[in-house]
Amino acid sequence: MKNKGAIFFTFLMVLLLACPLASAQGGLDVTIDPIAPVIIKELEDPAIFNVTLTNNLAVQDSYSFETLLNYDFQPSGPIQVNATSSKNFILKVFFSEKAREEHAARKQFPYYIKSNVLDKLEGNLYIRIVPLADAISIEVPETVNMHDASLPIIIENKEDARFEVSFEIESDIFDKTITATLEPNERKELTIELEKDKIWRDAGSYELDIKLGSGDFKIVTEKNITLEETVDIQTDEHTIDLIFYKREAIKKTNAGNTLQKATVTIKLSPFSEAFTSFSILPDSSEEVGDTLVYTWERDLKLGESLQVVAVTNYLLPIGIILVIALLVLLYSKKQKYQLTIEKKIVKVRTKSGEFATKVILNVTNHGKAAESITLRDSIPLVTKIYERFGERKPDKSTQNQLWWKIDSLVNGQRETFSYIIYAPMGVVGTITLPQAEADYTSEGKKKIARSNKVHLLV
Repeated sequence: MKNKGAIFFTFLMVLLLACPLASAQGGLDVTIDPIAPVIIKELEDPAIFNVTLTNNLAVQDSYSFETLLNYDFQPSGPIQVNATSSKNFILKVFFSEKAREEHAARKQFPYYIKSNVLDKLEGNLYIRIVPLADAISIEVPETVNMHDASLPIIIENKEDARFEVSFEIESDIFDKTITATLEPNERKELTIELEKDKIWRDAGSYELDIKLGSGDFKIVTEKNITLEETVDIQTDEHTIDLIFYKREAIKKTNAGNTLQKATVTIKLSPFSEAFTSFSILPDSSEEVGDTLVYTWERDLKLGESLQVVAVTNYLLPIGIILVIALLVLLYSKKQKYQLTIEKKIVKVRTKSGEFATKVILNVTNHGKAAESITLRDSIPLVTKIYERFGERKPDKSTQNQLWWKIDSLVNGQRETFSYIIYAPMGVVGTITLPQAEADYTSEGKKKIARSNKVHLLV
């Protein structure tokens, strides 16, 4: 009914104002066409008219719009119109806050046109003062999706008014402040850019607080919008597959806005299962043919993830096998060399205070019994033997050779021999001590064993 009344008012106003007004003398014709004859009670925007003044006199005249009430015209000064000419201009009618309140029920606003030549011409402007809440409407979509980048909002000016208004929309899923100028009866679509950090929320109904106004004046209205349910479980898989090592990482993320069940499954062979570890224990496992299937399940909220990492590592068992093989190899090597001679040196000081070198020979049997053993060692010609030996003196010696006799050595038995050598003054450098040798008999066969070489720094 309000819209029908507004249409009738507009029709009546156009009918009355579009008819030219004339002075008694017929010297001035006035035509007033409404552009925005409605003003908003809470805003300062003026009523607007298109005015044409026709001077029918043979002389130039000036005219000004005036009133005895508390509203103002713009232009406020005199308007010059040449003889037998017309002038067209925009007339704006401004109302103070008090005037808008005082004249809220009035529809006819008297004015008079003051002339330098003619008598004043009186008339009425037809203006309506309408509350902002009645002049504007806002349409918000019923639903929005969390993946939408923007949201269209329709703002409609339901009156013949031109005004500027700001919109402050606050909610849990978006905030926006927009300033718009609305033409009479304009229907305008505004776009609100949505922010992912705010729109990514649980599905459901959200309240919008909408504040309309200008400056300190605001009217508040509330609307509701539904954030649609979105089901989106995203899967991210990364696999490192080497010969002896495999790492499989599976991540399930709820990118939707409803509670969703996420499931991760990993399949293993019975052999690889023995060498596989998981970042979290599986919820269940079952045999499907020759395959073991492990399953994890979680109820995920928006943004939550389920991540499972499975590592199959054959390096540990392979390492154990290699260590065993190395031990076997070392053992077999010792078995191959039934009798071993370890030769090492130690720096010592003689009773006279001179430095000398003690040579130690460790003879060890690692196999079956060895008999008739003759241990022989040589010393370089640039060194001399210090006449002091270990527990066993050589059975025979020369200037640069020593011999020891050993009747037998059983498996695991060791004999140690030692002697001291020194280098005369003036000898400097590295001296290599030759290998010691042992001739022996085992299982009726003649065999020989040799020691390592040792380097002596003098």
